[in-house]
Amino acid sequence: MLVSSDYLSGEILLADGGLNLTWRLNSRPPQSILFSYQIQNLSGSIKINHVRDRASGQPVRQKSLIEPMASKTLLRLMEGVPRGQPLDPQMLRDCGVSAQQTTYFVSAGWLQRLSKGAYLLAGDAPTRAGVLAYLGRHVSGLHIGGKTALDWQGGRLSIDAHTRFALWAQRPYVMPDWADAHLPHTLQTTRLFDDALPPEFAVAPLPNLDPSILVSRPERALLELASDIGKRGSKGQALDEALAITATLHDLRPKVLDRLLSHCTRVKVVKLVRDLGAASGHAWGQDLQRHVDRLGPGKRWTSSRRGAPALNLKA
Repeated sequence: MLVSSDYLSGEILLADGGLNLTWRLNSRPPQSILFSYQIQNLSGSIKINHVRDRASGQPVRQKSLIEPMASKTLLRLMEGVPRGQPLDPQMLRDCGVSAQQTTYFVSAGWLQRLSKGAYLLAGDAPTRAGVLAYLGRHVSGLHIGGKTALDWQGGRLSIDAHTRFALWAQRPYVMPDWADAHLPHTLQTTRLFDDALPPEFAVAPLPNLDPSILVSRPERALLELASDIGKRGSKGQALDEALAITATLHDLRPKVLDRLLSHCTRVKVVKLVRDLGAASGHAWGQDLQRHVDRLGPGKRWTSSRRGAPALNLKA
């Protein structure tokens, strides 16, 4: 929508007509400003009602509340970035925001600084999708996996606010505090496959979601779920729940599962997938012993670590 007055000129994207909106700006020199305008019609013309100093209530006669170039850049930024998505310096540069302008927007209250290299439009709060999209740019191989991926593949996208997202990545990453506050999660970096399997195999975005958010396909998520069984603490997965989840997986693709198991290097994971598949009664789970024989024929697999449930997997 078009905004024009003696004080500000440019374009801004607004949602609904017929609203009175108020902005607070910091001018140079620093001055608290009440900036009110009213949308006059649905075509997008906006009339400036008044610009007053909040302390004195007197009209402010100032040619520019924002530097002209910064004004245009800010409006372009507000139109161009998803709401609730943290922005890194490269994303800001892609929107035409220089490092100097970033500092100016933070000091003027248009951007909030979440942490080093992470910013957010003022008034926004990070969304789960926004945090995932931001992390996907910074964490190598990041994707949603395991139980969370199976929930999403099954259409259960509205996960409880306190449920931890099962995130997988190629290497450890120190998450900023704000990421954990808005996206409770566990981060797994267990390497399940050999180098011959492409890292992106059976990982893809879901339809109608941000394409930068990658999710394990059900076959890969099953192996990740099995990997979590027997782990300690918040990363652990209960065996009985894994059995219940596997029973719902009617449509796993045998060829995809076979390729994943053929490249899996974890004896525990392969044996657990074999047992989960056999217990499910589904056709895809009836011929998996050959993958166990490839890794450790005739050997049992046991684990009895302190603080973790004991596992005893047959040969």
